[in-house]
Amino acid sequence: MKNLKKVLALVLAFACAFTMFAGAAFTDQADISQTEAVDMLSALGVINGYTDGSFKPDATITRAQAAKMIYTIWNGGNDDASAFEWKSVFNDVYSGHWAEGYINFCYTNGIINGTSATTFSPEEALTGTQLAKMLLICMGYQADKSGLEGTGYSQRTNALATQNGLYTDVAASVSSAMPRQYAAQIMYNALKADTVEWSSDNNAYSKVTTSGLQWVENPNKADDWQLVSTTVNETMGKKCMGLDTIEDVRLFAVQQENGRDTYSLNDGAFTRVATDYSDLIGQRVNVMIKDDDRSKVYGVYADEDSSVIAEGVVGQLESDDDADKIQLNGTTYDLDANADQIDVYEVNKDTAAYTLDQIDDLADYSKAAWNIKLIDIDGDGDVNLAVAQKVTVAEVTYVNDEGIRVRGINNNSTIKFDENDVYEDAAKDDWAVVVDEDYTSSGDFVVTKADIVSGRVGSVHKDGNVTTEVRVDGTWYKSAIANDDTAIGANVDLVVYGDMYFDIDGSTASLDVAVVTGVGNWNNMDGDLEVRLMFKDGSEEVVDVDKLDDVELTSTAASSVKKDTMVAYDTDDGKYLLYTIKDGEDIKIGKNDTDHDGVVIESNWSYDDDRAVIEVGNSNYDIADSAMVVIKNSSDDYVYMTGEQLLDRNNINFTAGNDDNDYRGYLAVNDDGEVVALFGKTTQTISSGATNYGYIVDMNEAENADEDVKLYIDVITEDGLLENVETDEDSSDDFAIGMIITYTMDGDVMVIDEAENIHIDAIRNYTDTRVRFYADETGATGNSYAITSDTVIIAIEGSGDDAAEFVTTGNGALDNASEYTVDGKTMYRKNAAYILDGNDIEVIFVETDPDQDFVAKN
Repeated sequence: MKNLKKVLALVLAFACAFTMFAGAAFTDQADISQTEAVDMLSALGVINGYTDGSFKPDATITRAQAAKMIYTIWNGGNDDASAFEWKSVFNDVYSGHWAEGYINFCYTNGIINGTSATTFSPEEALTGTQLAKMLLICMGYQADKSGLEGTGYSQRTNALATQNGLYTDVAASVSSAMPRQYAAQIMYNALKADTVEWSSDNNAYSKVTTSGLQWVENPNKADDWQLVSTTVNETMGKKCMGLDTIEDVRLFAVQQENGRDTYSLNDGAFTRVATDYSDLIGQRVNVMIKDDDRSKVYGVYADEDSSVIAEGVVGQLESDDDADKIQLNGTTYDLDANADQIDVYEVNKDTAAYTLDQIDDLADYSKAAWNIKLIDIDGDGDVNLAVAQKVTVAEVTYVNDEGIRVRGINNNSTIKFDENDVYEDAAKDDWAVVVDEDYTSSGDFVVTKADIVSGRVGSVHKDGNVTTEVRVDGTWYKSAIANDDTAIGANVDLVVYGDMYFDIDGSTASLDVAVVTGVGNWNNMDGDLEVRLMFKDGSEEVVDVDKLDDVELTSTAASSVKKDTMVAYDTDDGKYLLYTIKDGEDIKIGKNDTDHDGVVIESNWSYDDDRAVIEVGNSNYDIADSAMVVIKNSSDDYVYMTGEQLLDRNNINFTAGNDDNDYRGYLAVNDDGEVVALFGKTTQTISSGATNYGYIVDMNEAENADEDVKLYIDVITEDGLLENVETDEDSSDDFAIGMIITYTMDGDVMVIDEAENIHIDAIRNYTDTRVRFYADETGATGNSYAITSDTVIIAIEGSGDDAAEFVTTGNGALDNASEYTVDGKTMYRKNAAYILDGNDIEVIFVETDPDQDFVAKN
């Protein structure tokens, strides 16, 4: 499955990994913040990486490296300095030194001096100020006339560098050793800076001019642009490398070129562009090209007067009472006073499709969400135009190995995984957010999973009988549903994108229910009835109860609310309103139906792990993964877990109520017949949580808070080293340091057992998906087993009696077995202990000490 992007951004962000003309991106590309500068200078051949493929952006630049870069810029990208390899005036630039020619050239041309009359110090780090001085001289400033030498040179250098923009986007101290990526930024800025020449007539510097190219509006056709020759200031990039900066280009389209990892801009106006600049669509940009060739683009950057003022979605766009203003996501922006209407351009379209008022109307009763950017193109802070990208929210109707279908998208044809960007684990009946292929630079569909907001509707806004907005958990969402009749009190799952909801769909597991774990007057400061509730996240809280089934209660009405029952609830001014769950009836909160049925059980019932269902008489109920499950166990403790965790359990038999019927079992069942909440009692020992693995590194016996003697352990788990954890064991008799255990958590208590079926072998090799072992320590080839997303991988150092040190988890913890020799024969350390689930590795521990086999005292 092709999963290159997971895009919920407002407009497609430009690719972080930049592919250069000179080759692939650096291996540490993700660590480079100044990507534009580094990538362009790499493409021009000015800077190179290291032999291991890295760039080392935070390593400092040396004086010799700077000399080479300056030489390469001065000579138009040519880095052959063999013609300048003569005997240097500097003693430490010996014959054959790799930078000999570069240093001689720069010194001869007055660009760089030595650290003394006889030393150059080629490996000494260079400061930003020193680099800026070199570049200013290349730009035409003379050291003696510009104050770039002698006492105070650094202040004058920094002033001129700042004036010419050399320090723009340099987030490092220019008086300190300069990191490589910021040195690249200074050089990149210098290429865009104007060259100067000294005029003896007025004793000052003036800009050098030259012929160049400029985009201008076509006077014969509205909203069209053409290139014309003109006189422009000569930049250092133009002077040295033939670079032209074409200014004021309105970027409206970025499209990947067929069969290439390159892009075209503005329907072919620029081609073979190495970077996806989609994030700049709608702005005026400056495009740097080489040799007047628009297929040699070395940089695209926004004009300093052009910027994105705000971005959001059309559902957040509102007309202001003032005709000259617009609101986006609650913030008001001024519109261009000179425009009759603000045009909206669609991504990759060169003509305006709508006005802001028109696109605002498209948000109503539509599956189109429309990402929107408000853009200022002249630097006055007003909105001049907007850019829109159509985003469709729709239901997944079909999934197979080839791809998915989304209702109404691609003519209801399959969107193939290997040709498009589709989120992982897509399933039928999901709701998806789809960016159409026409709106992406790659020409692929981009499909992500929609967000679901679950909760109870607290307020609504209506237009007549139609709901236009709902408030869920304090947040307002606009309706994009025709004839929406959502009402206050409804428990809903909203399919949401950008503060709009496009459907009310999915399970209704958001029902507000709780288990009554206590009734009493703990504080009784205000006369209210106090009840302790366990909520669907497992937390417990003592709350004031105002009403039961809309009947007011006081602290003297304790018998009205029964302990060990499950209730639905609402709140009003901080006080709780409880509602009885009745067998076979709709669960209601007040007068509102929650679309759930109550099941109250007075006979024995059970959880059947073979069929993963709740059995109540002749009725069977599936369990939702997100279900709230509360079980009162044999110790009368309330154990909380999720439905997903219940599904990992063995059979559980629940007990019926007593003769007074003051205890029962409770289920809340949604319209799909799934249990979304369960409360029951059992005489079995039940703990919370799923099975986990650990490795004991220390033990002791001590009294717990109840003065009972318990075993406490230090244990390495996939979450790290857990120290002095209380267990359910009374002694250490059945356990040992160096033992692999399984455990679950019952609150803060670890319920432990010795792990079984442990294999100990030597790892021969491994990939991200499989591990192959030697059959024995002699090197015979053994079996390989799969690593799955559920495989637990833990590396430790010093297994056995010595206290083991936790190292790491995940695939990075794997390591091949080391070799050792016995009687001249090569043997392999058995460095791994693992447990299998069929042919899948459930857990694997790896010994990182190369001189030790893994020790598991099981």
